[in-house]
Amino acid sequence: MKFVSYTYPWLENILKKEIEARKIKVLDSGPWFVKFEWNVSTMVKMNLWLRTANKVYLLLWEEKITDFDKLFDLVYSINWKYYIPKNFKININPHIVKSQLSHIPSIQSIVQKAIIKKLVWNENYSFDEDKNIEIRIDIFKDNLKVLLDTSWEALYKRWYKKDISKAGLKETLTAGILQLINCKDNLFFDPFCGSGTILIEKAMIDLNIAPWLKRNFLFEKFNWVDKNILEKEKWRAGTRRKEKNLLYFWYDIDPSMVEIARENIKNAGLEKYIKIEKKDFLDIDIKWTMLTNPPYNKRIKLENIDQIYNKLFNDLQNVNCGWVITWYENIDKIWFDNFKVRVLSNGWDKVKFFYK
Repeated sequence: MKFVSYTYPWLENILKKEIEARKIKVLDSGPWFVKFEWNVSTMVKMNLWLRTANKVYLLLWEEKITDFDKLFDLVYSINWKYYIPKNFKININPHIVKSQLSHIPSIQSIVQKAIIKKLVWNENYSFDEDKNIEIRIDIFKDNLKVLLDTSWEALYKRWYKKDISKAGLKETLTAGILQLINCKDNLFFDPFCGSGTILIEKAMIDLNIAPWLKRNFLFEKFNWVDKNILEKEKWRAGTRRKEKNLLYFWYDIDPSMVEIARENIKNAGLEKYIKIEKKDFLDIDIKWTMLTNPPYNKRIKLENIDQIYNKLFNDLQNVNCGWVITWYENIDKIWFDNFKVRVLSNGWDKVKFFYK
C-alpha cells in the first residue's frame, strides 16, 4: 500500500524525517507532499504520530493522463465498493498544477460520475448527507494521483484544543518550527501564550506524546481496516510516553486567553509542566529559552507595539535559544542583521520567523 501526506511549504523535509524515524520507506517527496509505503498498520500509526502532516491519504492510482475519457476509465477501474463504506457522500477535491486537464468543474463531475457508477449496488442506493468522504485528485504536470482520505478532519486540529486565539499558529507549523530549531533547554518562556499552542506542542514533543492520540479518524469506518489495529497502536503510543523535568512559563495580558490556555493545558494533561498567569510582557524577566508568537498589530492592535518589539529584540539576544514568529511590518534591518530569518506560511498568512 502507498500513502501520501501533505503539509505546508518548507515542512516537507521535516515531515519526511518524521516518517523515516518510524522506519517507514519514503518513496518520493516534493512541494507540499511526502509519499511512503507499508501497510494498514502504517496508515494508523502515521495518523496518530505525524506532527507536521495535514492529512494522510491512501494512494489508489497514479498515472500520466491528458484526456477526460482516460480520467473516467481510470477512476472507474478502482474497486470503490471495497474502499468506501456504503451510503457515504463523496466529496471530490481536485488540485491541478501545470496540466492539460485544468477545468476543475469538469474534473469533479467526471470523477464523481465514475465513482458513483461503480458504487451503485441497486436502484435504492442513497447517500447520507451526514457521512462525508474526501477523494483528492492531484494532477501535477499531467501526472494523476487518486487519493482516499483516511484522516477525516485536518490533523492540525489537535484533540486538546477546545478554543483558539484570534491570531494563533497552526499546530503543524508550530511542531515543524520546534523540530527545526531543536532547543534543548528544559525551561521555556512564552510571554504571548494565546491559546497555548507553542508550549503544549513543545511539551508533547519532549514527552513523546502522540499528537492525535484522542480523536477519531475516517479509517475507523472502513470495512477493510481491522478495528483492533487502532486500539493496539494507541496502547503502544501510550507506552512510549517519556517523563522529564520540564517547566514552562506562560503569560498573557488577556485574562480570557489565560483561561482558554489553562483549559487546553488541562485537556492535554500537562498541568504539572506548565505554569500560567496573567501578566504584561513589559513586566516579565525572560530567561533561558523564549518561544513566542507576539501580536503583529493586524488582528490584535496595540498602542505600545514598538516598545514590545524593542524588548523582544533585547530578550531574544540575551536568551540561550529562542524564536519570534511575526509579520509586524515595522521590524527594521537590525532584526535581520542579528538573527536568522525565514518567511513561512501560516495557513494563508505569510510570517517572518526570527531565531537563534
